[in-house]
Amino acid sequence: MSVTILTEQFTRELMTEMLPLAQACWDESSADKVKRCSFDGDRDIAVEPDVDTYLHLALKGNLILVAMREGKELVGFATAMLYHSMHHRRVLCACGDVFYVKPKYRGHASKLLAKVEEEFKAAGVVGAGWPCTIDGPVYKLLEVSGYKADDCIMEKRICALS
Repeated sequence: MSVTILTEQFTRELMTEMLPLAQACWDESSADKVKRCSFDGDRDIAVEPDVDTYLHLALKGNLILVAMREGKELVGFATAMLYHSMHHRRVLCACGDVFYVKPKYRGHASKLLAKVEEEFKAAGVVGAGWPCTIDGPVYKLLEVSGYKADDCIMEKRICALS
């Protein structure tokens, strides 16, 4: 199986193509997290991306989107947002948003990450972080790629989902 990994421009049409994979990512992480996240028992919700915010970030040059395709079929993608650190305004940072590869193509996940990191370097990113489940596949990929666990994200459900 031959895959291509390319940076693509975010569009509404591309989000439509990405949505089933984004939902699969949510569903898979929900199964991984079971009872340890603040959405315990309430993770069977549909992913509803804020497309306008993604478009705004893309237009400002603050969104990186790398797609993995077999032929024309989208089989994986990663998105990350760029921002200047609130504590060190000269430091450009990247925050991973979504990293998902269909199971059949996961042998290529490290190539997807490498392409994302190329984009980070080209943008001048100093530090990058990826929120991920500690015992999930993305954590393991990041760890073998030189990332280190730093802060922990603590969650608490404050209001019901409306």
